[in-house]
Amino acid sequence: TDYAAWPGTSMAAPHVAGLVALMLQLNRDLGKPRMSAQKIRDVLRQGALAGAALPNARPLLPNRHLAADARQRQKQDDADVKPHLQGAGRLHAEESLKRV
Repeated sequence: TDYAAWPGTSMAAPHVAGLVALMLQLNRDLGKPRMSAQKIRDVLRQGALAGAALPNARPLLPNRHLAADARQRQKQDDADVKPHLQGAGRLHAEESLKRV
């Protein structure tokens, strides 16, 4: 079987949605109160940050927008823009589920 890496929102969204579904199911199975949207976001972020510290975590791929638009570096250095360009890190299901 052949595999390919396809980065971007189109590939990330189904993975995040699947992890959120697992989190909600685990939360219900544990008999905990319903998770708020803020709690879900916090758990995903905390799991991503913890996963980044794991020894086998691969580094994030370079930003391909830089190659397409020479002004991207300037945009990314803009303090008003930068916080909206990158998330908390690579999604880490195991670490996120530990925090439910």
